[in-house]
Amino acid sequence: FGENVEITEEQITADYEENLSSKYTQPHEVHARHILVRVPRDADDATRATARGKVEDLKKKIDGGADFGTLAKETSEDPGSKEKGGDLGFFPRGRMVAEFDEAAFSLKPGEVSEVVETPFGFHVIKVEEVREERQKPIEEVREEIVATLKKASASEKAKEAAAQDEDAIAGGATLDQIAAKRGLTVERPEAMARGAAFPSLGRSLQLT
Repeated sequence: FGENVEITEEQITADYEENLSSKYTQPHEVHARHILVRVPRDADDATRATARGKVEDLKKKIDGGADFGTLAKETSEDPGSKEKGGDLGFFPRGRMVAEFDEAAFSLKPGEVSEVVETPFGFHVIKVEEVREERQKPIEEVREEIVATLKKASASEKAKEAAAQDEDAIAGGATLDQIAAKRGLTVERPEAMARGAAFPSLGRSLQLT
């Protein structure tokens, strides 16, 4: 249904202006790595002190020239980033817990934080890159807008077609007649158990 959809410049401009602040503005983001030494929430002071000491030692090694990514792979207790050298990718403000967020967004590219305590334990953070907030120009997002508008238009046309076919069935038309009119083929799967995935469609969604 989307093959013959034509999107006008007016539609592109209208979508861009309507969604500029929500979809087409790149937020302030940082690309960071971290090393985490976990501490249970109910840990005693001695346990917390030991964990902090480990991270302080790691910070000294980093300040002395040790590779951050290598140390992260060897020592970090964050399973999600450990094997990637502590790499967390880019993230905007508010994605991480407050203490981590504050530290990461205070650093410049290449800088390493002091020891940071969060509810997860103790971290040391390195910022690799910073992206400042900016509005993407319309030419940068033109293809994205066209694809989105075409998909929306195609979805509406498909709904209209489905409604027409439903009316035709109610009027006595057969599935084969409707399929032939649209150049389609009726699929006739074998008997299925309740809850099984329907061939080519997957599992049905729970209706509420």
